[in-house]
Amino acid sequence: MDLYTLCVWIPSLLLLPLISQFIRNKRGGIRSRPPPSPSRLYIISRMFGSLLYRSLTQLSKKHGPVILLQLGSVPVLVVSSAEGAREVLKTHDHVFCNRPVLEGFRKHLYNFKDVTLSP
Repeated sequence: MDLYTLCVWIPSLLLLPLISQFIRNKRGGIRSRPPPSPSRLYIISRMFGSLLYRSLTQLSKKHGPVILLQLGSVPVLVVSSAEGAREVLKTHDHVFCNRPVLEGFRKHLYNFKDVTLSP
């Protein structure tokens, strides 16, 4: 290889990771960051206490009005302010309005004709 091709390829190979990092940051942006959450062990220790709502109040004072709790393998979003709940349900109501269709419910509740568990 001659000197010209080396002078072109080496800087381009060095700039490739920087460009890919820039593109990844542009795509993800601020929206990809989850809300603050306490450690999992803290939640486990507080779940079996006598007053769970007081534990959630303390967490909301520490981490803010929107908290992401990890209960086992299920992520749970806790919104502790009325304004936050209004905004979440206003902008993301289509995400929260669906329920899983379980075959046991279908058989025992008249093919979802019951008012309490209608999809």
